[in-house]
Amino acid sequence: MAEWSKYGLAAGGASLATAVLGLFGWYMYRKHYQTDPASEWDDADPRLQALLGFHNPPPDYYPFEVGPKDGVKFTENLASICALHKKDGVKDRVLEVGCGPGGISFALSRVFEEVKGVDLSESFILKCKAVKETGEITYQIPVEGDILREVTYKVPEDIDRNKVTFELKDATKMELSSTGTFGCVVASNIIHHIPNPEAFILKMKKFVEPGGTFVLADFYRWEGHMAKKFWLGGYTDSEGKTVSTLETLQRLMKDDFELEEITDVPILARENRLTYRLMIDQVSVWRRKEK
Repeated sequence: MAEWSKYGLAAGGASLATAVLGLFGWYMYRKHYQTDPASEWDDADPRLQALLGFHNPPPDYYPFEVGPKDGVKFTENLASICALHKKDGVKDRVLEVGCGPGGISFALSRVFEEVKGVDLSESFILKCKAVKETGEITYQIPVEGDILREVTYKVPEDIDRNKVTFELKDATKMELSSTGTFGCVVASNIIHHIPNPEAFILKMKKFVEPGGTFVLADFYRWEGHMAKKFWLGGYTDSEGKTVSTLETLQRLMKDDFELEEITDVPILARENRLTYRLMIDQVSVWRRKEK
């Protein structure tokens, strides 16, 4: 069992962020299949290669210990990892960059006295503030075809919503002079959406105070999101060497951070009652060196 799953924060109910993920599904992927039938694929088509793997899987086709059910509580599991690396004497405040609908920020309030969530989406921030105010949110989850089911998520009673603040802000334009440093900075599933993720990481790590942690979680889906020259990994360099995202992160962090942990955390997104998308985040925890 993964260490983070033993911390105890993942008990009870599906998380808000996981529920919202299910609303989006895999629409664009399905749409592409519908407009480009398999009869037109050639042998080099990656979709054909993916199906060949599905029909003829090697022993390491799924190399992870964690599975789909673990992905239902992604927000709590990520907060548990942050809690495990919390250190006495470091500021008891955390910044979540790209907080989305707020599920991780609320979960982090169980172990931090001050939680600040920022996002550049006004609709997300409005939802976050509404949940903070009322303690619940009502939305629809897909069942089958056009059939939806209305559900209401209630924030667990052990979460103090007053610890959490949300702000509409582009993290790439944040100023250290206006926020100060944090004992923990969390960036979950946003670096593959940012036009220049290297510049983002170099900037955001300055918001971590000495002794604090920078927690990065992502499934590294670079293709289709940004110009290839900005990919952190998943390519072959000019010398013919394959470059992974973790190798690039180590290069960017080595001067002032130490890598404390790498772990795999699943995310489960619902398309309908019988169809789900499973993603595995690689979570890396970096401790800022104390001068």
